[in-house]
Amino acid sequence: MRDQTERTNGLTAWYYPHRMNLDLKHICTVTMLMGALGGCGIESHVYKQRKNQGGGSSDPIVDTADTTGTTDTGETHCTDEGPVIEVGTGEDVFETLEDGDAIEVHHGSQDGHHILGSIRTRNTSSIATIHFEIVPDYNGEAVAVQDYRMQLLPDPLQGECAWIITGMYAYLGRIDPAGAEFLNKSATMSMVLVDNEGRTASDSVTVVPYLPPIGR
Repeated sequence: MRDQTERTNGLTAWYYPHRMNLDLKHICTVTMLMGALGGCGIESHVYKQRKNQGGGSSDPIVDTADTTGTTDTGETHCTDEGPVIEVGTGEDVFETLEDGDAIEVHHGSQDGHHILGSIRTRNTSSIATIHFEIVPDYNGEAVAVQDYRMQLLPDPLQGECAWIITGMYAYLGRIDPAGAEFLNKSATMSMVLVDNEGRTASDSVTVVPYLPPIGR
């Protein structure tokens, strides 16, 4: 494994996939903004993630607990060693990526486009912020920049002190396949994680974004 809050145009959404701690104001704000940009169906993604984690209520749950600067109960020992993260992809399961792998550009329900990112961590606290970027190598200008603050989920495949989250969106807006120069070219997909203890880890992988014919 290699070393290594959702934001759209500066608006930060607090995103806890296991409980989906988004209030209605956040959902409406992000939804209206993404609609103006040709979004990717953020509403359905938010509620799908919440449903996958067993949320039964139709109303968003708001978490009022202040976890700033606190240590996650029962996992203090998990930060005894250096933090490590691995960047991958996948919506519901973690899919590993190697340098040079092709990665799909998804066409969303609101006619926007996005790339899926996932992350595995070791020796971090379970609450963290994640900065997620995709930067074409030919010009160094980011085509997607997202920030998430998240409650990571235990990763039983890696054992104790291991966490995982899947299905993070890197929003590309509405792109024209004929004019999107970054398609089918090398790009760097990177994440920087800062956990609730203030510890930082980063990872990146070189990918080749492509848009399948059905997604055009």
